Amino acid sequence: MKTKKNTLTVRLVFLTVVLISKVFFLSAQSITTTLQSCSFTANTLDFDIIITNVTNNSANNFILQSGAYGVDFNHPGIYNGGTISIAFLPGTSQLNSTQSNFDSINTFVSNVTNSIRINAQVVLNSNNGTPMPPGVPIKVGSFRLTNTVNWTADSLAEFSFVLAQTMNKTRTKYTIYLNGSSIALPFNGSISTVSVSQSCQSMVLNPTPFTANIAQSDTVICINDCINFFGNANEPVTSWNWLFPGGTPATSTLQNPIVCYSLPGNYFASLIVTNASSVDTAVMINPIIVKTIPTVTITASDTVCLTGGLVTLNGMPAGGIYSGTGVTATNFNPLVAGIGNHSVLYNYTDASGCSNSDSALINVDLFSFERSSKINFISLVRTKSSFFCKITTSTSSELKLSGSFIFNLLFFTFTVCRIASIIFYFIR
Repeated sequence: MKTKKNTLTVRLVFLTVVLISKVFFLSAQSITTTLQSCSFTANTLDFDIIITNVTNNSANNFILQSGAYGVDFNHPGIYNGGTISIAFLPGTSQLNSTQSNFDSINTFVSNVTNSIRINAQVVLNSNNGTPMPPGVPIKVGSFRLTNTVNWTADSLAEFSFVLAQTMNKTRTKYTIYLNGSSIALPFNGSISTVSVSQSCQSMVLNPTPFTANIAQSDTVICINDCINFFGNANEPVTSWNWLFPGGTPATSTLQNPIVCYSLPGNYFASLIVTNASSVDTAVMINPIIVKTIPTVTITASDTVCLTGGLVTLNGMPAGGIYSGTGVTATNFNPLVAGIGNHSVLYNYTDASGCSNSDSALINVDLFSFERSSKINFISLVRTKSSFFCKITTSTSSELKLSGSFIFNLLFFTFTVCRIASIIFYFIR
């Protein structure tokens, strides 16, 4: 009995040492897990999972018995109201063929917990596992998420590995055989051994294309008018290049140039924008329409009498606006304007909004009688050296006109309102 007891004690001590050695040896092991090589289409998202034995000692080979990879992702942000499924892409795994049976049980996505489960098949002995020499990346496989609709525009996948035991989620962990041992030991992923590549982290699903667009202050203008153009893009722009055929200037590198047009017609503009990675061109669909300005004229009497009453103004085309001293609506009032020359302006704007103007000069004179029929009485008063003519009218009590002798006639010439001249002849 003593011999058997001693033998049992030795065996227990040996197993304890072996276990302690294996635990210590395991603590020196490290497996990194990386999600990388992401790519996408309108409704698919591919990624790879890579594992690496990063043990420093090249002699520390071990065999992968099983692997479980739990991955969270931004389901609410990317699913866009659809349903997401996952599938292994055949022929992409570097695991032992026994372990790369990623069927629907071993590869699953939960639309409830927003997580992915990927399991490398468990093998019963080290002969069927996958060798993991130090420093050699091994691809677990390529996997594809597929949405029943397109991804949410401009969304992020936001992958991360599940490390803690969580309800209805797969934890990232492994079991490995050390140096061909028949005992499989567990190895849990930790925050220091898992990572998602930067390209996968920053990848934008269903991104809005880099797009330029053009806006302008007007669509219909008149010749010699100018337009403000505005360049816009949905991403930062490094250069703006405008083309304005028929405009001045014809080109511009400003974001918001001003362009003038001197001839009537239809004109288009185009804009080429660039950023760090893209180029886009925007072309106006509807043209800028440049209209001619209307021909405008005004007619009015050159000379009117101070007390002759309102003078009707005549501007063409009709419908314009008159302005000036003594002007009210379409009439000119000499009494309001007063004696002298007065400019009357007529401004007309057509249906296109194009304007032009013309002006007339009206002279307001003092005398108010217009016709000889208004002259009531003419009398000639002569002095030794000169004579004058008294004219009594219906609106002016008396008007004196000086004269001179021409042979046997007395000759008087004077200008009155609205009559070029009146000549009186008196026989001497």
